[in-house]
Amino acid sequence: MKKFLMMILVGAGLSMAAQAKDAKCKITLNNQVVVNNTCSFSPIDGDGSFILSGKYGLYEDIQAFKVVLINKGVAKTYVSGEDGDWNDWGKAIRSKSQPACWNGKTGSTRYQVCAFAK
Repeated sequence: MKKFLMMILVGAGLSMAAQAKDAKCKITLNNQVVVNNTCSFSPIDGDGSFILSGKYGLYEDIQAFKVVLINKGVAKTYVSGEDGDWNDWGKAIRSKSQPACWNGKTGSTRYQVCAFAK
């Protein structure tokens, strides 16, 4: 029984990893583009939510960026640092002119995170 459960858990992990795709990622902090290259796009929850990550992180201490939809055109955003913890960056609004982009503000930092299909 233990082997069967382990196979299910491993299989579930593999199917989630298989969903990751290359994307063109662009992250802007206070109107300065800090990421503008290929990253990994991983859909989560099946509702349009996603995680962006890079092989060596995305930017300085940002390892990954998570966008979680809470309403149509509104998301909660989180940033993962080197410690692996998700830090809440607050709400973001989907850009009407660039639907692949989300705009938000955390503290005094305005940000935009975009994920374009490759």
